[in-house]
Amino acid sequence: MRNSRIISTKNNWGWGKLLDFCDIQTGKRDVDEGNPKGNYVFFTCAISPTKSDTYSFDGKCLILPGNGANVGECFYFNGKFEAYQRTYVLNNFKIDPQFLYYYFQSNWKNHLHGQQLGSATNYILMSNFSNFRVPGPPPEEQRRIADLLACADRLRRLRRYARELSDTYLQSVFVEMFGEPDKNPKGWDLVKLGNMMIFMTSGSRGWAEYYSDKGALFLRVQNVGANQLLLDEVAYVQPPDNVEGRRTRVQSGDLIISATADIGRTGVIPENFPVAYINQHLFLIRLQNINPVFVAGYFSTPSGKAQILRLNREGVKSGLNFDDAKGLTVFNPPLAEQEWFADVVRRYERLRAQQHESERQAEMLFQSLLAQAFGGA
Repeated sequence: MRNSRIISTKNNWGWGKLLDFCDIQTGKRDVDEGNPKGNYVFFTCAISPTKSDTYSFDGKCLILPGNGANVGECFYFNGKFEAYQRTYVLNNFKIDPQFLYYYFQSNWKNHLHGQQLGSATNYILMSNFSNFRVPGPPPEEQRRIADLLACADRLRRLRRYARELSDTYLQSVFVEMFGEPDKNPKGWDLVKLGNMMIFMTSGSRGWAEYYSDKGALFLRVQNVGANQLLLDEVAYVQPPDNVEGRRTRVQSGDLIISATADIGRTGVIPENFPVAYINQHLFLIRLQNINPVFVAGYFSTPSGKAQILRLNREGVKSGLNFDDAKGLTVFNPPLAEQEWFADVVRRYERLRAQQHESERQAEMLFQSLLAQAFGGA
């Protein structure tokens, strides 16, 4: 982005109370009055809006959830929409609404910190707005800052959207190559996973004493996705040098499956992976005569994962046991075709790493510009 630096002149900005710059109303509808097939956007306190048959607001507005986990979020919308009665709608602006939106992005959560009420459910009151001070630079400065931030915002959203689209790519490739697991249209032979195993274990309990700021990776459920490892948030351990430690250490080619919580997540340990161990919520499986990346892809498709989910009968059991995992069935195409799919996955992982870095840089740019514009406000 050219000219992406904001030269702040906050000392010369006029300041006022939020109510000096806009009107604040609450939404009109109860949360159950929406219709997913409606023609208008319906903002509730959830992070994603739903639909409604009616609308009560029209034009440029800011919408702020008034309770729940998303207190502190802010949405900008221009058009006809409906709003839940526990949301706040800001309109009739005497300030550039996009400028105000980005100011909320930068300062609203900090303003609310320590002011929220309620024990089980956070919520905000009209009084939370009364002492929220808002800058009022000249209109041309408001527009310049809003335009620059909107450009950076679009960039980060595009990067995020590209990554979300790519998350379904491998499932599509798998189905195109081999067919849906539950239909098996190509008539591949079915095998039990247990017949292809040479080793299986789960992680150890009680490793809290080994947690560390550095050391070996400690893989948990959140580090396993859909035929991928997710390493944005990792834990570290200084593991014990004993049989238990050696048992739960991963090797290249190990298939990892989540066995509790969000069961059925899959990933495969790649070559040259750092020293790592699994916790008690994961299975580590070593296979022969079948490609582990292919198996992970199989159980990452909707129908493949459904086979795992059927084993988790709510109210009867929680999670998978070894017999469950060994009894899973998978079709078994020629090994050369499985390895071709695994090569596609490896090449895709390199692309996904590039996408992740692009998304990270776009987010850093946006946050940097927010800080330049409003960090000292």
